[in-house]
Amino acid sequence: SSLVFYDSLLPHIASPAEADRVSTAGYAIGYLGGGVLLLVNLAWILSPATFGFPSVTAGIKASFVSVGVWWLLFSIPLFRTVPEPPGLSEGDRPPSIGGTFAATWRTLQELRGHRHAFRMLIAFLLYNDGIQTIIRMSSIYGAEIGIDRNAQIAAFVIVQFVGVPCSFLFGSAAGRIGAKTALFVALAVYTGISIL
Repeated sequence: SSLVFYDSLLPHIASPAEADRVSTAGYAIGYLGGGVLLLVNLAWILSPATFGFPSVTAGIKASFVSVGVWWLLFSIPLFRTVPEPPGLSEGDRPPSIGGTFAATWRTLQELRGHRHAFRMLIAFLLYNDGIQTIIRMSSIYGAEIGIDRNAQIAAFVIVQFVGVPCSFLFGSAAGRIGAKTALFVALAVYTGISIL
């Protein structure tokens, strides 16, 4: 849900010409912030006594709490500085739950008339699900083939910080060769890495 709201704000804070740059900068900053918190959380988990935690389990629990607090704190600038996009006119009521489902059903029916949008949604569903599966299964796969836990942790940290410059590079590439072509290149690279 949060990504739906995040994506819906992008057109209100960036012009179409700036959208790729602003979006990729957001991803880059997210990678950086996530990487910093990941390092802190790993320290808590790997050496809990150093930070006053009685056990690894306490370090893990504190890490989960810290993620929620981190998201909340770094959402405050968004809530304070980004204006709410225009929505319902004054006096209009938001739709009921039934009305929301009816509107969703109408949109799905209308989608048949928008072949490119329908194909993009199906493609996104498939490739995004593949990417998320690889991300979620990577640690299990690594353990199965005998990659040491510390090496896996190091790999996760490296990926977080490599994501920062790569996000900027990807945004720059999208600006030069187009977002669709850049997406195809990224998916080809990701597929090659997955096959290897």
